Amino acid sequence: MKVSVVISACDNRVPMFDRALDTWACQTMPKDDFELLVVDDARRDTLRDLCQAKARAIGLNIQFIRIDKAKSVIPVKSFIPALTKDRKSVV
Repeated sequence: MKVSVVISACDNRVPMFDRALDTWACQTMPKDDFELLVVDDARRDTLRDLCQAKARAIGLNIQFIRIDKAKSVIPVKSFIPALTKDRKSVV
């Protein structure tokens, strides 16, 4: 894996995400060289389902990460997750 791309889902804009994922599928970089980390701070099952469907249909490496805003300690306008090397922890 050479590149990890973080995409923040700040609104429920599934059609926009659909086009964005199609664009990533057309990149000249081999699909094994990058991953898409889609971070969602709400319960958007339609977005999760879209990511799973695109991963299967197009062969993209998409990781869907759901952040629970209810457990946030400090309210923030934006959130930039930093994943640990094992990809199991968000800091």
